[in-house]
Amino acid sequence: MTEMKWTINNSNVSNDTDEIDRLAECRAKFGNRPKWATIVKDAMIDNVYYAAMQSTKTGRIWALIVNTHVNDKDFFYNAMNETNCPYPYFCFCPKFVLKRLSPTDNKHAHEWRKRCYQYHERQLRKKVFGKRLDMAKQIHVILPDDYNGTNYQPGETLLLIKYDKETWLEPIKKLTFSNGDVCEYDFTVIE
Repeated sequence: MTEMKWTINNSNVSNDTDEIDRLAECRAKFGNRPKWATIVKDAMIDNVYYAAMQSTKTGRIWALIVNTHVNDKDFFYNAMNETNCPYPYFCFCPKFVLKRLSPTDNKHAHEWRKRCYQYHERQLRKKVFGKRLDMAKQIHVILPDDYNGTNYQPGETLLLIKYDKETWLEPIKKLTFSNGDVCEYDFTVIE
């Protein structure tokens, strides 16, 4: 991964709470650039700004990713685009931004978009399967063929017992799995 280079600005956006509004800062910084691109859709997820930006020259829409940080009245940012974003970091771009992007042949951008969509698939899977896990006491889990842990083999079937609301215990090796981990695997509720 390449080293991140930060730009620092004194905050220009004022609000009632006297706190820096990262979304407003990013919109002020990148939305006032009609010479090269305009914001089509944008969102702030935690400290990362995601925007579908339309090139004023070509009309193509690409993703802008901005990692942000605040310190007192200083606003720090590191702007990237989908062709140089260091995945697996910053792959949480909202679907409504992703859906606005123009098709691309760039391998790096394609991989970044793929990882963002995979993130959303995992979130949906956790939501759907999480409800089933809440009611279960014991489950069988089949580890995927690409499982690369050191304690179990790919394709191995494990019996897991509910340890607490978010954790499952494998009773032989006494190792735990989170609900998030279990949702990534195929599982069957036993009881």
